[in-house]
Amino acid sequence: MNGELSLWRIFFGFLTIFIMTGGGLTSNFEINSVFREDTPKYYSQLSAIYDEIKYTDSVFCPTKDYILKYGNLSKEIEKSSSIEKKVIQEGLFELKKQEQLLPGTVPSLKKIMIDFIKSQLTKGEKMVAVKELYANIPKIIREQHISMKMDTLENTIRGELNKHETESKHKDCMALFKRIEKGQYILTEKAMNYGGR
Repeated sequence: MNGELSLWRIFFGFLTIFIMTGGGLTSNFEINSVFREDTPKYYSQLSAIYDEIKYTDSVFCPTKDYILKYGNLSKEIEKSSSIEKKVIQEGLFELKKQEQLLPGTVPSLKKIMIDFIKSQLTKGEKMVAVKELYANIPKIIREQHISMKMDTLENTIRGELNKHETESKHKDCMALFKRIEKGQYILTEKAMNYGGR
């Protein structure tokens, strides 16, 4: 019986592969993870990585300048197989930085947070508490019908604050939030003028 059950599992495993979309098999970014641990020490870390990838808005509206830079970089790569790896990496890094500043089709959590803090500051608040973000961001997300994982939202909000805080050492820090005192934030000048995702 166990052998028969295993054969069925293998059959359905192959069947699943053939039912997947063409993009899933050829060009999309796919992540699969199966693990078992007796003490769930790493689960929250793996879950956070998965959620960041799954719920990050990656759809943006390219500008003419972005399209030209992308095209030029693509031509350089095709034209010469001897192009320096450093040149390619620098070009891709510049494109990624530019992508972050382009408007998206759906606002990212970072953009929602900036807009909320900005609205509170224009109402006369001196600073905004993290607790206010925890209380109001979920309401905004539901009102705007944005698909976002809600059960770990507080952790994700805290992560965005830490990543983009002026004192952050994170490689992708955009210096958008300034911590005034424990749990209290204002926006930097860059955030006040932020038009990206």
